[in-house]
Amino acid sequence: MLPEDFCLDWNDEEIKNTVSDFVFISNSTLPTQMKKVAEVGKIIAKELKNKLGIIVVGGSSRKRSTINKQIGIFRIACQAFSRDVWKGTDS
Repeated sequence: MLPEDFCLDWNDEEIKNTVSDFVFISNSTLPTQMKKVAEVGKIIAKELKNKLGIIVVGGSSRKRSTINKQIGIFRIACQAFSRDVWKGTDS
C-alpha cells in the first residue's frame, strides 16, 4: 500500500507553470498498470546530446509541485529514441 500519491511533474508551456499528474494513487496496491500520454514541449532530436528528464514526486497531485517531495528523476538520452519527436506531438 502506498502512503501517498506518486506523480509525474512537467512544465506546461500554456499556463507557464509546472503540473503534477498522478501515476499511482495512495492506498492502492502495486503493481498497477497505467498509460500516460503527454504533449511534448520541445523538439527531441536523436542527434542532440540532451536528456529528457521526468520528475517523480510523492504527494497529492492537487498540491503545487514544489510542495511535494522529489522521489527521483528518470533521465532518458535523446539517442535512445528511435526517431525525432516534434514539439506539440504526443508520440
